Amino acid sequence: MRDIFAYTVVALDIVLLLPVSYLLLLTLAGLFYRRSNLTSSVPASRFAVLVPAHNEEKLLPLLLESIRKTGYPEELLSVFVVADNCTDGTASSVGEYRCTVFERQNDELIGKGYALEWLLDKISDRADEFDAYIFLDSDCEITPNFFSVMDTRFRSGDRAVQAYYTTANPTETWVSSLRHLALILMHHTRPGGREVLGLSCGIFGTGMALHREVVQRFGWQTHGLAEDVEYFMQLVDSDIRVSYAREAEVLSAMPATLRASRSQNERWEKGRLSVARRYFASFVLGGLASRSAMKFDAGLQQAIPPLSLVGLSSLVMLVVSLLADNALAASLGIAAFAGLALHVSVGILAARPPLKVLLSVGYVPWYVLWKLALYARSLKPGKQEWVRTERPD
Repeated sequence: MRDIFAYTVVALDIVLLLPVSYLLLLTLAGLFYRRSNLTSSVPASRFAVLVPAHNEEKLLPLLLESIRKTGYPEELLSVFVVADNCTDGTASSVGEYRCTVFERQNDELIGKGYALEWLLDKISDRADEFDAYIFLDSDCEITPNFFSVMDTRFRSGDRAVQAYYTTANPTETWVSSLRHLALILMHHTRPGGREVLGLSCGIFGTGMALHREVVQRFGWQTHGLAEDVEYFMQLVDSDIRVSYAREAEVLSAMPATLRASRSQNERWEKGRLSVARRYFASFVLGGLASRSAMKFDAGLQQAIPPLSLVGLSSLVMLVVSLLADNALAASLGIAAFAGLALHVSVGILAARPPLKVLLSVGYVPWYVLWKLALYARSLKPGKQEWVRTERPD
């Protein structure tokens, strides 16, 4: 009986080691990532900036101001805002900023994916005026070098680029601090590793840029809760690689409380599960059959559980493995726990976050319990409607 228990523990340790080893590989590869030193003295790329906005009269002007502050030539920049099903003054909040606003009302087709598809159709007759399309959420701000970085990337041959998407308020509360740490791992450590390994870094919903030919080919036909991930999978399936541009940043103010972040997290987790069910097996098997590391990786990353779940599992398995009175089980349990600890610590420390943000790790146990309860709710069947996330003003 004791042997059966030990063999079971060993098997579970091996299962846990698979995602941990994958994350650790990306972390170690990411240590070799270097920001691009390519520069273009004279901007040349013509950009269409697409901004879907739902009841964002307070935050939209901040994005438009950050666009203005880039100093990118006005003749090369066209900003289009879709005020989608708004009940506030989003459409009029643009004031004197140089942009074109479209108002959309549709009580049946609700969500960012539908808004983007509608907006692209509205400006389809102007497609030849642009070299690339940039997608920005209305509650974000961009760094002054954003467009110059994208200009350089496209002129060097990239067809899809993702900027570093991070938090604008990392030290506001412990909730926003933990979100900042999570985004370091998801939006910097792992994409950096994929860039070094020649894989596709993914797209994160905002701060991505697509070449005109890509947009003309695919439009925007993904409308799920994780429409950005679905779009990414379409690109990978067509062998279009998304490169990572750490030197350009897009910042968004994250919810400052667990209550405010609940709907957003539930939407993300439910969307992730839907994408995993749809793409995991076909992409992993298809990647193996076609010897495409990029496709295999894209499928594999959809099956990686939330870090809170992996972390709790590694802790539980460490304790169980040490109690199994089996040297192999103990070794595997220690390896899984240590591997995950390295992924988190090395990945985060390499980004050099503020000390106050690092101190928020003391709240991790409480956050993990909250996240597990939320994850359990996301497993329940049924469609979840899109709800605007409460943001700091």
